[in-house]
Amino acid sequence: MFKHYSWIFHFKFLKKIIWSSFFLLIMSLSSCSESPKKEKQEIKFDSLILDDSGKVFTGLKSGKVGDKKIEYEVLHGKKNGSMKIFGSNGRVEVEGSLRENKNEGLWKYYFQDGKIESQGNFKNDLVDGEWFWYYPSGKLRETAVYKDGLREGKSTTYDEQGNILEEKFFQNGIEVKDDKVL
Repeated sequence: MFKHYSWIFHFKFLKKIIWSSFFLLIMSLSSCSESPKKEKQEIKFDSLILDDSGKVFTGLKSGKVGDKKIEYEVLHGKKNGSMKIFGSNGRVEVEGSLRENKNEGLWKYYFQDGKIESQGNFKNDLVDGEWFWYYPSGKLRETAVYKDGLREGKSTTYDEQGNILEEKFFQNGIEVKDDKVL
């Protein structure tokens, strides 16, 4: 009956479910770990983060998932400000900004040795603008442009010497054969 769902709708829906599940898992794991001092637990209601007394929370939240640590800022019950994920070695693996529970602004992803792996912007929880990916050596591996979460325009892949390996052109997230179509 509903065969014509857009994959974008599914992606956005799944992303929200994954983020919600991820944060609930973090809070449930952190509440299970033993700690010398009692920490407040996070309660979610209508996307607001509340403390255990039911008051809207403002401050820094942190927790662990496996060997990773996550920290994010909360303002008036919503994720606002910086967000970081730390690896088991204590180095930042992911860092970015949140506004009203959504990814916003510059996000950076790092290799385990601390070198930049990729970086680009989010706008209203969607990738937007130019993104860059790097080899572990630090040299540019790929560039791509996004608009409203979809690839748009030229995408270029490079070898480690900086030579172009491949150029692709996209329109509304779909690869097109000819750059003149754009």
